[in-house]
Amino acid sequence: MLVDIFKAITQNFQKFIVIWVVVILINQIFIFGSCFAAYCLLAALPHTGVIAALIVFFTKDNDTKSK
Repeated sequence: MLVDIFKAITQNFQKFIVIWVVVILINQIFIFGSCFAAYCLLAALPHTGVIAALIVFFTKDNDTKSK
């Protein structure tokens, strides 16, 4: 049971990181005008993290819901 929980956390975290990177890239290109300076990326972290977390939360796999 503990191993299953650890696997689920790892899978969700990996999905979160991939989605977060995609959201940050889209955000920086279209909203911040392709600014990839450190201060622009730092400003983008909080709201893109929330967006990525919501996407991961609302797009759960069907196999995790059926268990």
